[in-house]
Amino acid sequence: MTAVSIAESFVYLKRLAVVGVSRHQKFGNVIFKELSAKGYDVVPVNPKMESFEGAICYPSLDSITEPVEGVVVVVGKEKVLDVLKDAVKANVRYVWVQQGAGSDETKNYCNQNGLHAVFGQCILMYAKPVGGIHAVHRFVWRMLGLTT
Repeated sequence: MTAVSIAESFVYLKRLAVVGVSRHQKFGNVIFKELSAKGYDVVPVNPKMESFEGAICYPSLDSITEPVEGVVVVVGKEKVLDVLKDAVKANVRYVWVQQGAGSDETKNYCNQNGLHAVFGQCILMYAKPVGGIHAVHRFVWRMLGLTT
């Protein structure tokens, strides 16, 4: 699969985990809230929290009681590989690693372990309906040839 087709396939998944929600106002929180507002069944993951936005917050992907179809990874570079390993353990095959968190090591891990992965893109530029600043951002990236 190409990166574009993986991104297009990913946004059609309906049950997603967001690894990286927190008690502080961070991008993982924004993604969780935006995806929830768009109709996705979103599961928060953070080992240091019991709940988030009224939902049970799971410590890891493999602890989620009802399986998820994909995972959005919104953690620092130093934690991404651990999340990817957890995804493999939980049999989650679609991962979206938010921009700035990927590395050659994590890309290689995905390739070697059969993960369909998106790197270097913001999921909010793809999850429909795309609106506000994300629509403008996607338009600019299209004009620069950075996305489709």
